[in-house]
Amino acid sequence: MARSSHGLSTERGDLLQTQRRIRADIDAARTFSKDEKGFSHEAKEQTARLATIGIFEGIEPGHSCPLCARELPKEHAPPQLAALKGALADVASRMASVARVEPHIEAAIGELEERLQQVQQSLTKNRTQMEAVRTASVALSETHADSARKAHVLGRISLYLESMPDVPDTKELEGQIGSLSAQFTRLEEELSDERVQEQLTSIASRLSGKLTKWARDLNLEHSASPMRLDLKKLTLVADTLEDGAVPMSRIGSGENGVGFHLIAHLALHQWFVQRSRPVPHFIFFDQPSQVYFPADKDVDGSLDLVPDDDRVHVLQMFQLIFEAVEAVAPGLQVILIEHADLNVDWYRDAVVERWRGGKKLVPEDWKREGEGGGE
Repeated sequence: MARSSHGLSTERGDLLQTQRRIRADIDAARTFSKDEKGFSHEAKEQTARLATIGIFEGIEPGHSCPLCARELPKEHAPPQLAALKGALADVASRMASVARVEPHIEAAIGELEERLQQVQQSLTKNRTQMEAVRTASVALSETHADSARKAHVLGRISLYLESMPDVPDTKELEGQIGSLSAQFTRLEEELSDERVQEQLTSIASRLSGKLTKWARDLNLEHSASPMRLDLKKLTLVADTLEDGAVPMSRIGSGENGVGFHLIAHLALHQWFVQRSRPVPHFIFFDQPSQVYFPADKDVDGSLDLVPDDDRVHVLQMFQLIFEAVEAVAPGLQVILIEHADLNVDWYRDAVVERWRGGKKLVPEDWKREGEGGGE
C-alpha cells in the first residue's frame, strides 16, 4: 500500500535521530575500549617491572629483603612491602576485569555498527520512496490541473448553451449548411497543392503552342524548338535538342529580347481575357521597335532609313500585336508609344495622335505651377 509523504517524512526524521544516537554510542564504546586498552598496557608494564626484580619469588612476602634476600624480623618488616603487595593485587584485579570486559565491548561495537548499517539501508529505502511519492504527486497535480481546465471549459460551454434562446425549425439552415459544405469541399479540392500544380502545368502546356508559333512568326532565335513559359522563374525557355533548356537570358540579341517579352505578354493577357480573370485588360508598350528604329533616326516616322530586313521585322511585330488584340476583341487593348509610322492602312487607322512638329503631349504654352506672372 502506498504511503503518504507526511508518514515518510516522519519516518525519515526518526531514522536520522536513531542514526545519530547509534553513532554516538559507537564513538563512546570505542573511546572506552581505547581507555581500557591503555590501562591494560600500562598495568602489564608495571607487573613486568615488579616481576623482573623478583620481589615475591621463592620467599614469603614481607619477611625477606627484596634486594639482598636476607631474612627480616617480622617486627622490622617495612610498611612499603604491604603497599607494594596491595598495589600489585589491585593491578592484577583490574587486568582480570579488563580481560573479561574487552570481548563484550568489541561485541557491543559490532552490534552497534550492524544496527547503523540497517538504519542507513532504511534511510536509502525511505529516500527512494519519497522520490516516488514526489514524482507521483507532480503527475497527479498536472492531471488535476488539466481536469480543472476541462471542467472550466465544459462549464462555459454549458452556460452558453443554456443561455441561448430556442431556435425555430432549422431544416432550411441544415440544407444551406449541406450546400456550403459541398462548395467548401469542392473549393478545397480545387485549391489543393496538387490540383493547383496540375492547373499550372496544363496552362503552361496550352500556352507553349502559341508561344512557339509566334516566335516562328517573328523569326526569333531558337524558334525552331518548342517554347514554354517557366512560371517559377517567370521567363521563357526554348527546349532545344543541342543545348537542352535555354532560358531567355541566354538567347541572343536585343531583337530576341524584345520579341520574347512581346509574345509572353500577349499570350498571358489573351489567356486572362479568355478566362475573365481579374487582371487589367490592357498592355502599354513604349517603342518596341526601338531595336530596329532608334529615335536618332526618326525624322518623320518613315522607315526609309531602316534596312529592308529590319523594316520587315518591325512590320511583323506590329502585325502580331494587332492580330493578338483582334483575336480577343473587345477584351484587350494595347497602347503603343512609337516613333515608327508605318505606311499601311490598318496601322494609320489605329493612330490616335501624332506628336510631331512641335505638338507634344504636354503643350509648351502650359505654365508650370509657380511660374509666370512677370512676362
